[in-house]
Amino acid sequence: MRDQLSVAEAYRVARARLAGRPDLDADQVAAWLLRHLLGLDGTAFARRFVDPAPTVPRAAFFRLLRRLARGEPFAYVVGTAPFAGEELAVGPGVLVPRPETEGLVELVAAEPACAEPRTALDLGTGSGAIAVLLARRCPTWTVTGIDQSPVAVLYARENARRLGVRRRVRIALASIEAYVPPAPADVLVANPPYVPEGAAVSPAARFEPPAALFAGPDGLAFYRLIAARLAAFVRPGGLVALEIGAGQAAAALALLRAAGVRELSVRPDFRGLDRYVLGRAP
Repeated sequence: MRDQLSVAEAYRVARARLAGRPDLDADQVAAWLLRHLLGLDGTAFARRFVDPAPTVPRAAFFRLLRRLARGEPFAYVVGTAPFAGEELAVGPGVLVPRPETEGLVELVAAEPACAEPRTALDLGTGSGAIAVLLARRCPTWTVTGIDQSPVAVLYARENARRLGVRRRVRIALASIEAYVPPAPADVLVANPPYVPEGAAVSPAARFEPPAALFAGPDGLAFYRLIAARLAAFVRPGGLVALEIGAGQAAAALALLRAAGVRELSVRPDFRGLDRYVLGRAP
């Protein structure tokens, strides 16, 4: 048995094996898998595709392909996920950052305060996607991210190191319920779990930590908690920016309004769905 396959042969095998996963584009993911294995950009991959020489390592190829075929997120298989133009380290035990969350980062980074020294607090930081990218976009900010998962904390710290912001990003192992910051932040940002318990999720999401996805019968448990603890988390007049699930805008607004948050607004994501709630702390 050959130790290597040609790129075209490996591509055909991967595309056929992945055709049974309706949650992904088999053609696209087969190409991404091979580009990852060979360390090629799109142009180099296209040139290698027509080369009949066997260059794809068989053992590594089939090991990764088996993981993909059984439903694992592509990001877990290759160990990184794209986010806001960067590559973040991810793996089993931490939520894969979603494209929708990039929009939350962009909204916060568009605030005039991004150009001024500020402190920010990211609740449920996960891989550190929000905390790390805000530190990149707002170069005078100091950002604290908290998460109750030791695995997530390790990934978040690694991503702060990878993207060169570890001096301005502090990652703490703490729950939203118990965390007591040294002082309220200027900016509070969060993409908390918001999927209702028992709701259907994608096949790949079944591999992700349930605690990072589900939030009680209506998906609002963490918004209630954040609203109840606002005074500890963010100073009066500070920015509050939250990602929400589809159909949760009215409920999230009601919770924040009852907590005294002012200047509330709802913003859409790239699909046109209500996805972000912004306001000013009381």
